[in-house]
Amino acid sequence: MHARLHPLRVALAIAAMMLGGCREAAEEAGGGDSSGGETEASTTEASTGEVPTEAPAGPPSMRRLLGYQYRNAIRDVLGATASDAALPPEDLPRSGQRSIGAAELVAGDDTVARYEESAIAVVNALFTDAAAVEVAVGCTPVANDDPACARDYIDRVGRRMFRRPLDDEQRARLLALHDDGVALYDSFYGGPLLVIAAMLQSPSFLYLVEVGEPDPEDDSLRRLDDWELAAKISFFLVGTTPRDELLELAEQGALDDPDVLREVARDLLATAGAADALDQHIIELLQLDDLDGLVKVPAAFPALGDPNEGIGVFSAELSEAARQETLRLVRDLVWERDTDIRELVTADYTFTNPVTAGLYLGTPIDPTADFEQYTRTELPADQQRSGILGHMGLLSLLANATRTSPTRRGKLIREALLCDVIQPPPDDVQLELPPDTDAPTMRDKLMQHQQDPACAGCHVSLDGLGFALEPFDGMGFHRTEDNGFPIDASADLPDLGEFDGPRELGQRLFEEPKLPACLVEKLFRHATGHVETESEQPWLERHVESFVEQGHRLQPLMVELVADPAFSMVREP
Repeated sequence: MHARLHPLRVALAIAAMMLGGCREAAEEAGGGDSSGGETEASTTEASTGEVPTEAPAGPPSMRRLLGYQYRNAIRDVLGATASDAALPPEDLPRSGQRSIGAAELVAGDDTVARYEESAIAVVNALFTDAAAVEVAVGCTPVANDDPACARDYIDRVGRRMFRRPLDDEQRARLLALHDDGVALYDSFYGGPLLVIAAMLQSPSFLYLVEVGEPDPEDDSLRRLDDWELAAKISFFLVGTTPRDELLELAEQGALDDPDVLREVARDLLATAGAADALDQHIIELLQLDDLDGLVKVPAAFPALGDPNEGIGVFSAELSEAARQETLRLVRDLVWERDTDIRELVTADYTFTNPVTAGLYLGTPIDPTADFEQYTRTELPADQQRSGILGHMGLLSLLANATRTSPTRRGKLIREALLCDVIQPPPDDVQLELPPDTDAPTMRDKLMQHQQDPACAGCHVSLDGLGFALEPFDGMGFHRTEDNGFPIDASADLPDLGEFDGPRELGQRLFEEPKLPACLVEKLFRHATGHVETESEQPWLERHVESFVEQGHRLQPLMVELVADPAFSMVREP
């Protein structure tokens, strides 16, 4: 049980077993070249020539599991010892979201090598923990040669890993690999050592295959089979492989009933995994992972003061506290209160630990306090903090090392909350801002910058949003002056009208119809791994209308997304 797996000893056996499955699955999904590096070639775009169809349907796809989904699936099948050792490749976005990148970007040699490295690390960690191996294998062999136990663990683990029963060819290959492992290590456990490493590198594990079967009513469409649909729902709602109860429903063919799907969705949303999965979507949407290692110059922020010396450079503890503040507000709105998600931009309270409470309220930080303890905190009214628009983490993230950046703050609001498309600046644009002698405040600098016709188009729409957040410096501290001059936080934008300061901006966003439409669009793309097609647009608009009618609550939206028949349809490759 303590044998260790070396890549050179099993690489050829695993490669031979996996190669046919990769090619067959890619061809069935209409996929592209699998030999190059991580590339902008898109399996989705390659198969999404405009096919007229009245029914809403997206492209068939093979989506690689995102990093957190990969780890969660390993944890739920093999245990925490195994998942803690996992080393998935970096998730790369397309069209602004990693789920789309997972569907469109081709896995190159570096990615394949990383999956092999990770598989070896996982099984080596697993097989040094006798209790974890016993749980993972699930049967006790009577001898090195125990075909009944071998078949039992291969079928059981394979069903959870591949999200469907093994077919005869898969089972035969894995049983042969098990026999090779037994002979190689002179132990029954040499079999699962190799078999689990192989499963971890199989496209049946690494990819969410959404190819479907021909629709008997429309030969231009395909419907996901129950196994594919079960996996799609589970990874969307709880970020992990389907549990046994959901796989049993798939085996019964019960997932073609919208009422059953609603019940499944509500059951999944009642589990802890649902909040964790939504956290991952919010982290990406608001770029909260970028808090790690964020650098600030302490001398530029006098409000830090002696009690907080050194906090100007974001420590791991401060980054996590800032991230948790935003995530806990989302959890309060979605899971604790199941209420209007638009309060994300108007809430007059937040969740702090001893560090962030000290930064907001100006209270000394007790170094002996429990920094993992977060409490709901009512914010000072005179600071005008308004939901995430006043969160220290986002305000710091969307600023420079020494000063604010209204442009970056406005850009995140436009892209993440309103789904506006912001084009990159021209290559020859002048990025240097005027010196303090000519323009002492950040507003003055950007107003001068807007005089350049090449810059005005974007900066007017972005900077106006950011000006409303100028009462907060580059660390998120409240202030009334910038460089010794009073702050002007007013703006007048063609689409949002007039507002002055963060509270009025938050209220404008709360009332803006583009906000709920954008939240639905982002969640849809996260769930499906593709930008909505023309045929899906009316379907998406209906969900926006329903979302508004249901009080802008995310839980009912997620239930109805998965219960809608369009969620299980794709176009013919």
